[in-house]
Amino acid sequence: MGAMMSKPQCQAGVRLPPHDWSARPPWERGCAFLVTAGADLVPDNAASTWIDTALCELEAGAPVGTARLAADALACLAKLASACSRPQAERLVQMVGPPATATAVRARDHARIFLSIAREHPALGPALVRDLCRALPTQDEIVAVVPSEGESVLTQHPEAVRDECQADVPAEGHRSRARWSCGGCSGGCSAGCCLRLRLGLGGLRGGGGGVEDG
Repeated sequence: MGAMMSKPQCQAGVRLPPHDWSARPPWERGCAFLVTAGADLVPDNAASTWIDTALCELEAGAPVGTARLAADALACLAKLASACSRPQAERLVQMVGPPATATAVRARDHARIFLSIAREHPALGPALVRDLCRALPTQDEIVAVVPSEGESVLTQHPEAVRDECQADVPAEGHRSRARWSCGGCSGGCSAGCCLRLRLGLGGLRGGGGGVEDG
């Protein structure tokens, strides 16, 4: 890493992007994103700089043959999303789009970005929680992240969960079906049904046919 970051700026052991960042080869930039994503602690000032750098990388688009660079930038943003300023958060959400459109490879990072921003910017929370709930029927990787890492966020926006989980596709197609076997569903288990039950919002009759409160 020392060779990659010649004469780098540094804050509390976290290297900042070098001044000639755009001239560095894609593999070096991707490696730097992953090293930052793996850091135990990234100071706020350094985080803000890396967020801007990763956003610019995504906006520029990955050159031919360097799709991995965009994935590395997204991983860095997933780690640092809680440090986003409001303008950075809005820019990031607009850039990545709804979680339901994420590829399987990027879906977990996508979900973590939305959860972190919803947690730190409550005004954006309802729309982000709705988008996450809409993705549950179709994204196994979203199902794997949202209940285990996002319960504190979801409980702050019960109306969004209730509205978006009025009906749901049964979870037979999900590899993570076992995670959602809550025992409160009749006729089949579904992600939205079990999420409602977990948050005390009532289940869905028949695994998706209607709402059963209580």
